Amino acid sequence: MTKDQIRSERSELTEPMETAKPASPGAFLRSLIAAARPPLLQKAFARHLGVSPGTVSDWLRDRHVPRWDHLDLLERLLIEHGVDLEPGLLGSESRPATTSPTPPRRAPSTPTPPLP
Repeated sequence: MTKDQIRSERSELTEPMETAKPASPGAFLRSLIAAARPPLLQKAFARHLGVSPGTVSDWLRDRHVPRWDHLDLLERLLIEHGVDLEPGLLGSESRPATTSPTPPRRAPSTPTPPLP
């Protein structure tokens, strides 16, 4: 086998496959939004989710990840816009199970009276 044949095989192995998963959560979200019909603009998308356009931009650029409640809304919105999603892929059914309930909130402490 020649060096050129080896290089050719290596490049074929390192090229991304069409079925490969997106490299990041932001890339995955961008691909879902691109599949929406009618198309979703970032500003309208943010308004539907109750967040700022800057927040959506941060998600798409992998600066932040959406909270679970936003993922629930996002899933419903994308399904309404014709994106073929498995129910629960983004929302509550995909959440990790918690082993203990959320601890109760502490009662506000009473202020200490000043010393005389």
